[in-house]
Amino acid sequence: MSAYARPSMGNAKQKADMKPLATEKEESRKQTAKDRRIAYVLVEKRDAMLCRCCGKPLVRTLERRLDKLEHHHIDGRDVGDAETTRNIVCVCRECHDERHVTRQLSISGDGDGKLRMQKGARVWFTKPPKPLSAGERRKAEAR
Repeated sequence: MSAYARPSMGNAKQKADMKPLATEKEESRKQTAKDRRIAYVLVEKRDAMLCRCCGKPLVRTLERRLDKLEHHHIDGRDVGDAETTRNIVCVCRECHDERHVTRQLSISGDGDGKLRMQKGARVWFTKPPKPLSAGERRKAEAR
């Protein structure tokens, strides 16, 4: 080996094959956003645009209305399966504020099944209006 020869890299990736870390993070963020959009469409169909806490009909709007549709993550967004229909429910602004701002409302359970709500000493359970068919689920995921 001459003094100017380059040593062997072994099994290391060649520079052309390497992907910048920022690009991988960006792809992961884009995939998470896509998963969230799909889950939101499925949740809105499953919950029939009704608040799962109080049953109020919901609307999509940019205004600060109490009947505005909001998506609540039961276990938070930092959990591994955060962007699934099991973890997201439709709630009105009033119920969402009771959960996050005043912390008077507690929501736990499974978004696709039975939810447990608690406000003070009052406890109640809710079920989704109707389960989604396989065709509806595939159609929403294709969007």
